[in-house]
Amino acid sequence: MKAKEKELKDSRDLIIKIVLVIIIILLLLHNCSLMREKNKYQNNVPSGNVDIIDIKCDNNQCKNKEIESLSFSSKSVTILKGDSLNLVVLVKPSELASTKFTWKSSDTKVVTVDANGRIKGIGLGTATITVTSANGKKATITVNVTNESIPVEEIKLSPSSATIKAGSTTQISAGIKPDNATNRELVWSSSDPSIASVDSKGVVKGIKAGTVTITARTKDGKVVASSTITVEEVAPTPTPMVITSLSFTEDNITIKKGNSLGLIVEIEPIELSSTKLTWRSSDSSIVSVDSNGKITGLKKGTVTITVSTNDGKSATCTVTVTDDTVLVESITLSPNKVEVGVGGSKQVIATIEPSNATNREIVWTSSDSNIAVVDSNGIVTGIKVGTVNITASTTDSSVVAVIICEVDNDDDSDTFKVYDKEKPPVNWNGATDLKIFTKSIYNIDGVIAPESSNTYEFDVKNSTDYNIKYDINFIESNTYNINMKYKLRKNNTYIIDHYVSASELNITGQLLNVGNKDVYYLEWKWISSSNDTSIGTNPQASYGLQILVEAESVNE
Repeated sequence: MKAKEKELKDSRDLIIKIVLVIIIILLLLHNCSLMREKNKYQNNVPSGNVDIIDIKCDNNQCKNKEIESLSFSSKSVTILKGDSLNLVVLVKPSELASTKFTWKSSDTKVVTVDANGRIKGIGLGTATITVTSANGKKATITVNVTNESIPVEEIKLSPSSATIKAGSTTQISAGIKPDNATNRELVWSSSDPSIASVDSKGVVKGIKAGTVTITARTKDGKVVASSTITVEEVAPTPTPMVITSLSFTEDNITIKKGNSLGLIVEIEPIELSSTKLTWRSSDSSIVSVDSNGKITGLKKGTVTITVSTNDGKSATCTVTVTDDTVLVESITLSPNKVEVGVGGSKQVIATIEPSNATNREIVWTSSDSNIAVVDSNGIVTGIKVGTVNITASTTDSSVVAVIICEVDNDDDSDTFKVYDKEKPPVNWNGATDLKIFTKSIYNIDGVIAPESSNTYEFDVKNSTDYNIKYDINFIESNTYNINMKYKLRKNNTYIIDHYVSASELNITGQLLNVGNKDVYYLEWKWISSSNDTSIGTNPQASYGLQILVEAESVNE
């Protein structure tokens, strides 16, 4: 018995020892993991005095961007004991040039450096300055502190010219000769800070469209260098087009049981005619409708078909299913003549008589699809200049209707064609001077009197075979000193949403691809009071507005 008890005791002791060993191993593994995390954190934080500040950029330029590299324009600089100097670090990408960094001196008894990279010579000797970004990128420069003054002989700016967008920044670096010059502190300036500004480190920020000269000079003004900066406006983000109107071409339709018919919906603007719509039948046991608007009569009865857009616009039509066959007697097309521009589209509507005809399916054709095409919904699109016949017929061709379609270079008479700058100015109805207001008053031939408040629509269409960039200048002829104010819409989106003078209307750098057009709406009112509340009423006043469009080709 004693031997057995001893054997059991030894087994328990062995188990306890094994458990203790396992616990010790687990504790050691946990401590190692903690040490690795600690080292990982420490390795990512620069040594010395740490000053980490979040990166800040204009216009979301820095979003999802990280610094790729840091560098200095030279390997070393020389300064006088007691002097200070802003070190300029070159950053890639340049949009991050205004980022804050961590700065450290290898010997603060020789050179100190603050959180903005400004160094000061403390004692004679040499020290290394290290700059570090938040993501661990580094650059170093050697600083020599001396008692001997060596003047700057030359400043060279890089780049010597550059183009930036309004709201963006770029770094101009200054190369100074000789390399050991001591009075290296530069004074930066802009010829027009309202167009582009520059800070003490040569970081240029675009403000608005224009060209400026950025100048860097020594503190004593004896050595000067300059760089030309062109600022371009950022094109406004276009607002997506939305359907403004949705309607059936026929409100009441009769079909025979077993027959099918594609329902036609008229959509405005017509450019969105291919938008996917949602279709629903009030009783799918009588009439079914598919995702393309094709209905099928299943049994006698009457239903309502509803079509809707994603943003809640809808239209309805009534569909009656009958067992009788009622033949089409006539088809009338509207308009009775189509005029469309190359690349433009127009809707042709077919009206069928009698209204209760059951074989209502229409077959659309063009006599020359090289000039104009027509789809199954009667939408005609111009391909090239010429004249064609557009035909609508019943499926058995027993009833036919034909209209003429003329395809021209312009969609309408008040369209500006765009040409090269070398060619003559663009005309409006044969004249470069569009008289919106004139002594010939009261809406004679479309001329509008000054007391009116109205909207003028004009298009800029690219009828060239290459992409273009164009400017529009509005020049007023205002001998009566009328206080005219304007708003301007482009493709139904306000680009100037408050009333401004004609001189503030000018727009530049509008991109337009081959065959496309931009539609402008010019709204105006005549203000006779300084607080913009009283509308002018002098019918004898005369006011002219000239609209000039210039364009040049651009690379795709």
